Amino acid sequence: MTKKKLTYLTILSACIVAGVFASIPSQAVSDEGKSKAMIMLEKAKAARLERKKALENKRSEMEQYYQDKLGSKYKVNVYFEGEMVDSDELNQWVPNGYNAVLFTQNDADNKNQKVLLSNSEKMVTAYVDFTKEIKDKDQSTFCKTLYKLAKTNHSQKVLSKATLYTGKDSSVCQFALHDKNTNLFAFESYELYKDGSLSYVHTLSKNEQDYISIIKSAFPRVVADKARKAVSHSLGEFLATETYKKTQF
Repeated sequence: MTKKKLTYLTILSACIVAGVFASIPSQAVSDEGKSKAMIMLEKAKAARLERKKALENKRSEMEQYYQDKLGSKYKVNVYFEGEMVDSDELNQWVPNGYNAVLFTQNDADNKNQKVLLSNSEKMVTAYVDFTKEIKDKDQSTFCKTLYKLAKTNHSQKVLSKATLYTGKDSSVCQFALHDKNTNLFAFESYELYKDGSLSYVHTLSKNEQDYISIIKSAFPRVVADKARKAVSHSLGEFLATETYKKTQF
């Protein structure tokens, strides 16, 4: 073997050896990087599971709290922001910052529901209620009856005139209150339908806030048609095909 060829083979061998040994640290770095990624992934997965567990614990605590207060009259389900309230008539997405509580009557003949939306940061509560009952179901007198009851209730102060929207299929009665016992401000909207059924939209706030902004904030993503109509009518908003006459007293 010539000296030139021997030199070439020596250099080639050195390069191969150098290449092999050079690849080992590179592979080690790659393996180490994968290990770090896997560790981070496992930590993220554990954190998600922990948050999910904490959320479910909070759900159970809230459901138990309301269940203890209401006894067996209602079945209680709690939902958090981003979740869909599981209800045919009150189906809706829970907006950011809110919790939702769905109450279903535990009556074999009556499964009416109400949903309460609350935002602790804004200190507001709003709900749509299909369980509420009123004694006067005459569309020509019910609003005056409700308004008179509110004005004669010594624990409340009426803050506005009653507004009545009279339409073909229903009549809507609305007014604002201040509860002296709780120092909370309220807005009430009763929609009485021709068949005697009722939808009730109600807001509560620590400060005298605009009820329209509260309702729009709490119910921006209502899916169920019945609830969506109850919300829009409580805002005095009607479709072009709906003819309602407005009066105040």
